[in-house]
Amino acid sequence: MRYLFLLATLVPILSVWANEPLQDTLRTAVVTSRPLHSDLTTRSPQQTLTAEDLSAMGVVDMPGALRRMAGVNLRDYGGAGGLKTVSVRGLGAAHTIVTYDGLAVGDARQGQTDLSRFSLDNISALRLVVGDGADLLTPVRNLGASTLDLQPNTEATPHDRPLWGQVALAQGSFMTWAPSCRLTARAGKRSLVGVAGHYYYGKNDYPYTWKNLQLTTHERRNHSRMQAGGAEASLLTYDRGGGRWSALAMYNDDNRQLPGQVILYTQKGTELLHERRALAQVQHRRTWGEGRWSLMAAAKYAWNDSRYDDVDNQYPGGRLSQHYRQQEWYATAGLSRRIARGWTVAYTTDWFHQGLRSNLQTDSLVGRHTWLQSLAASYARGRLSASARLTGYLDWNDNERAAAARNAHRLTPSIGIGYTLLRWAGRDGETSTLRARAHYKESFRAPTFTECYYYHLGQQDLRPERAHQMGAGLSLELLPAKHAWTLTLTADGYFNIVRDRISAIPYNLYVWRTENIGRTQIGGLDIVAALDAPLGRRHALHLHTNYSLQCASDRTDPASRSYGKQPAYMPRHTLAASLAWDNPWLTLTAAVNAVSSRWSTNEHTATTRLPAYHEWSFGGYRTFSFDNGLQLVLRADLLNAFNHQYEVIRRYPMPGRSYRLTAKFLF
Repeated sequence: MRYLFLLATLVPILSVWANEPLQDTLRTAVVTSRPLHSDLTTRSPQQTLTAEDLSAMGVVDMPGALRRMAGVNLRDYGGAGGLKTVSVRGLGAAHTIVTYDGLAVGDARQGQTDLSRFSLDNISALRLVVGDGADLLTPVRNLGASTLDLQPNTEATPHDRPLWGQVALAQGSFMTWAPSCRLTARAGKRSLVGVAGHYYYGKNDYPYTWKNLQLTTHERRNHSRMQAGGAEASLLTYDRGGGRWSALAMYNDDNRQLPGQVILYTQKGTELLHERRALAQVQHRRTWGEGRWSLMAAAKYAWNDSRYDDVDNQYPGGRLSQHYRQQEWYATAGLSRRIARGWTVAYTTDWFHQGLRSNLQTDSLVGRHTWLQSLAASYARGRLSASARLTGYLDWNDNERAAAARNAHRLTPSIGIGYTLLRWAGRDGETSTLRARAHYKESFRAPTFTECYYYHLGQQDLRPERAHQMGAGLSLELLPAKHAWTLTLTADGYFNIVRDRISAIPYNLYVWRTENIGRTQIGGLDIVAALDAPLGRRHALHLHTNYSLQCASDRTDPASRSYGKQPAYMPRHTLAASLAWDNPWLTLTAAVNAVSSRWSTNEHTATTRLPAYHEWSFGGYRTFSFDNGLQLVLRADLLNAFNHQYEVIRRYPMPGRSYRLTAKFLF
């Protein structure tokens, strides 16, 4: 708590030090409502959170950002060293395509992207799309059951400087340090060059309370240290014909101890994981013929090196070592044409090859070629907008030393429609609207290399997973003519049917047991509401809340013990809410995450129920403005303020009360 006291002392001191510039800023400050998101006009459910939104909500890391999105189920294995994956609307994590700067982030071996590897310091926005997005001309690989798009800070900023950037340092509980920097420079009239870097260190030896029947003990987490760093370079340029070119190169190094399960009073930690990742990608987009033609093309190369060690006397020589090297070559291209008033058609094709090499006998020389094609059309005129798409999937596998997985091919359709039901005059010439939408999408995904080949756990005869998504919803933008406040509200109901579901139950942080479940049904409701209410000349309240209801059940075999029961780790109710008070002195935030009880197995045995939990966080920040556009942002956050003890995954306790201090200098 001494760091909180130090920050509270620094705030008034810096106010005096920067007296003139700061007073000028406060005299001219005007609090206005945030611009309305385009999410409300899409044919499929879409949620966007900008960096400014996340700051106002008190979000300090990627898991916190994901919890602010309706329909998201986050799997968190405790602390910074734990794996963090997401599934959307009851579908598996492999159905959620994670993209960075417009191209998918692949993991051929595991198939599930660990989102803890991304730093919010270099993210300008997160967008979650369920079904097909609004852009017809998108890589086919991005068209999963849902897409989580991470947008890096590569675009220009409002000022005209030749060089700008930021330096930030975050320090938190349990020996956590996270410095980062970003620098962007103009290279001529049409180009921007950027570099960024980040580092993270956390010991993560947080205390927790462990209950066993009537006995309660106080323990401390061990074997959870994490070190991670990365660097990124980007280029953005516009040619004389209006074409947009972008290039990105990235390298990440992640070295962590994997925390073990807490069983009775022991938490044996013996596993180590060292991962290195590198990628290089280039993209081009162009529009010509007065906007009638559009072209998209991109290529990427990705390399991953993963070393897993389990130091334990049960293995010969006292150590189990598994070394994986993975490469991917990827190319995509597409063309769209506006053929008539309101009508647009597009064709896109992708090809990629994934190769895996390891020191295991069963999957030492594994490869997969995949060819994807998409034909799409859209219509937008007046109050009506609609789109339809047909996607073709073809892959073939090879394994030089063992049986290869099944080859797969599939045609999948999707359709979306939106219609503006009501439109009436709001304030300042703007319009309040009530809009309806509906969509259907069939998605398809092949088993990952891990699910097919992993030693002792993989199955080469796993069947591909097919998902049918149906949904309908309403969106409201309300701008009262006689009031300054703004209300946005979306409500979406959905029903999903999954056939041959590939169910992944964690054995530990690195190994999953996989099997096909014949048929699963998921029904649910997602509600998102946001209220911006100016309270005066320099005061405003911002409320954001989302609620999700998910009712899922196994419908394969009425005689099985899991029939009709909620799948493992899927809560029925989730709620997240945040409130921010903007004022001239110190912006204050409060946030809560609440999750209902879950089960850690599909059979719902008596000892596998995980109780419901809620987590409150509070924060405050202030921006100091100086001459020449320089800014200093100081922030303090108290996480899990009431020290609630809970588990997201069974036997992996989460951190209790902690703090995080952040200083960011923008120049």
